[in-house]
Amino acid sequence: MEAHTDPRRALKRKFASVVVEKLEAALVMHAFDRLVLVAPPAMLGDLRIALTKPLSERVTAEIDKDLVEVADHDMCAHLADVAGI
Repeated sequence: MEAHTDPRRALKRKFASVVVEKLEAALVMHAFDRLVLVAPPAMLGDLRIALTKPLSERVTAEIDKDLVEVADHDMCAHLADVAGI
């Protein structure tokens, strides 16, 4: 018997994989030295699972928050601790 897969969860996992693909491409281009993951708890877990070893080695912090609704000008306040601002 095949386990029931929630289509929304599957889509979120696919999105995490796409994000990791983009991060991997940026890493190859030396676009960053360190990586801070910011996502709601479930997505953060999906990202952790999808990360490649080279990306995992560059993760310096993880913040389990949903900041989608936060305005750009307010983002620094939420990331100050890890960004050294």
